[in-house]
Amino acid sequence: MKRLFLFAVIFSLFAFAFAKEEFGIYNSGGVAWASVTRIQKQSTVSNFVWNDKMVGVFYECQSYNLKNFSEWFQLNFMGRMALYYPYRYYFRNIRQFPAQMLVISLDFFTAPCITFSLKDFVRFDLEPGLHLKYQKQDKWKYWNLGPGIKLDAEFPLSPRWTIVLGGMFSWDNGNLGSNRGFRDFDYVWEYQCNFGVRYSKHQKNKKSYLKGFKKYMEEQAELTSEWIEKIRAQSDSTEDDSEENPAQ
Repeated sequence: MKRLFLFAVIFSLFAFAFAKEEFGIYNSGGVAWASVTRIQKQSTVSNFVWNDKMVGVFYECQSYNLKNFSEWFQLNFMGRMALYYPYRYYFRNIRQFPAQMLVISLDFFTAPCITFSLKDFVRFDLEPGLHLKYQKQDKWKYWNLGPGIKLDAEFPLSPRWTIVLGGMFSWDNGNLGSNRGFRDFDYVWEYQCNFGVRYSKHQKNKKSYLKGFKKYMEEQAELTSEWIEKIRAQSDSTEDDSEENPAQ
């Protein structure tokens, strides 16, 4: 874990040191959902399995123009923070009810971002990095730390607005909190998904759906106008022929 964290820090310093002049930061946010599974192995009975469902909001920042290898392949860096409220608890698929309402979870993820672009109409971000979660419950305060991987799909709605869909999976060490030594977990994993938007004032999308649709409508309007003018010209030509050759 220490080596992974040290690698993330060194990569960040190296990336910012060699960034281009047009280097900048994207900001995005939206709603998120998460599911955390914790397993404690048992030898005489079936394993103890806890599962928590959470809903919340997230904020994410991501660099752009850090390192562009080509028009369709770029390397950047990102950081994500999410605030969750655990709304469902399960133990062995049986719902549990917390004794207090003040239960929250903070989630952090940072990683290098590898971007693949499909003609700027769809962009995919592959982000292998480090995941950290804090969760407060009735008895314990959990700290989860481990490697994770995140995949985002970006859809440029307009030159400045982008829709962001993402999913993440992490495999964590769940014994860093107050539960350590009392309720140790053998396996802890988590998956998350999010839906958000991004507004960019300085770095506009080269292509977008609304801009493409507007251009398409303008082209159709131009073709329709040309078609109408052609029909009018043919009609005028027919009327002129009728005047020159009146019916006998």
